[in-house]
Amino acid sequence: MEQADENRKELDLVSRVRHYCRQHRLLPSGGRLLVAISGGIDSVVLLHVLLQLQQEFQMQICAAHLNHAIRGAEASQDAEFVQRICQEWQVELVCEKVDVPAFCRTHDLGLEAGARVVRHAFLRRACRDRGCTAIALGHHADDQAETVVLNWLRGSGVTGLKGMRLRRGKIVRPLFFARRNEIDAYARQRNLSFRTDSSNTDPSYRRNRIRHVLLPVLIKEYNPNLVQVLSQTAELFGELDEWLVQEGRRGYRDCLVERGDGKIVLEIDRFLAYFNILQKYILDAAFLDLSGRRSALRYAELLQLRRLCAKRQSDKTLRLSGGWGLRAESHHLVISAAVPEPEILVSVSGPGMVRLWPPFILEIKADSQPLECIQNNHNRRVEWIDGEKLAWPLTIRPFRNGDRFYPINSAGSKSIADFLADAKVPYRLRRRIPVIFSAECPVWVAGFRLDDRFKVTPLTRSLFKLELGTTGEQSI
Repeated sequence: MEQADENRKELDLVSRVRHYCRQHRLLPSGGRLLVAISGGIDSVVLLHVLLQLQQEFQMQICAAHLNHAIRGAEASQDAEFVQRICQEWQVELVCEKVDVPAFCRTHDLGLEAGARVVRHAFLRRACRDRGCTAIALGHHADDQAETVVLNWLRGSGVTGLKGMRLRRGKIVRPLFFARRNEIDAYARQRNLSFRTDSSNTDPSYRRNRIRHVLLPVLIKEYNPNLVQVLSQTAELFGELDEWLVQEGRRGYRDCLVERGDGKIVLEIDRFLAYFNILQKYILDAAFLDLSGRRSALRYAELLQLRRLCAKRQSDKTLRLSGGWGLRAESHHLVISAAVPEPEILVSVSGPGMVRLWPPFILEIKADSQPLECIQNNHNRRVEWIDGEKLAWPLTIRPFRNGDRFYPINSAGSKSIADFLADAKVPYRLRRRIPVIFSAECPVWVAGFRLDDRFKVTPLTRSLFKLELGTTGEQSI
């Protein structure tokens, strides 16, 4: 009996999607809809269901698939599969391949974050080029539950706990109400083929551990309705976030003293009179007004800001993630937009002392030092290199996105951005670290690590000593 009820429920998924989309006005009646399809079960079921509603809603459907070039042959097979089913179902398909790992290296992003940026840019572009008015994604209730738990574990506030939204701009999620087992049952009953992404079972991804380990335990041991509860919680936090955004705008107008010349001035006493959480949303409104985007203000940064305001430290500028600058001046809080630092480039034609950007000084001189002493050197501000491998003039500059080197005593290459992040260098200081280049090849991330290609060996005949000094203003 229970199985029969489940079958009726799953077979009725089309009518439930119909009702859900009408209730929330998700589908473009009389317009064009772009459906994102990876080849996985969720997106295949989504496309299959929407095709059955196409005539009723008088909409035209086209599909979009992005090959992220992350999983090699498996990703290419996914693309071929999507092309076959779209041809079989007579659906127009937009297919594109992007080297996401290369994009992440160039833009200093993690693989998951970079893939999301590339994917959304592709979907927006495909939507515009095909004249579509909405983009349908295959996320469902279990995805939402995973997102809420993931954001909670990261320490997210209201913005993170609202999870994904049913509608965000042109993006809509017609399966957002459905459970994963309902989608699986629908695919079985309709005999739908789909691809399985091997990375979805990789335990190195935190989301996979939440999906396959944490949530099943919580559901079994604590609350069998946990997915529904988390979905409802996300909906409530979504409403709370909307209300806080509105209140933040009102608070911003109340605190605003001056706006212009790339800065915003708020009255400190009025600002501090608001609850902590509203202070964050007031700053969000200010950042949005100044630059057109909200901040990613962390709780720790907000506490720093409150201390700055309380002490009226007019001589200190607080640099936030994203490059924002905040300074307390008497009774005013001055917010300045992120300004890209000018390119710093120093050319060195030969040995000698060279002054870099403050506070760094670099000395290069010919030297003769036993290999044993070099190998036992523990002063990270001093390094010896094989002079015969240098091509003068040398160039000294901060790293750029995409710069990679071969850290000595490490396996393979590494992006300098990742290396400095792993070395726990604060984000605001990473672009200040000098990197010595020989013919665009990194020689030394000064004060941190030599490139393996320039190390001193028993065969070295010409030796140079590099020493990084400072003027005492700041250290790395």
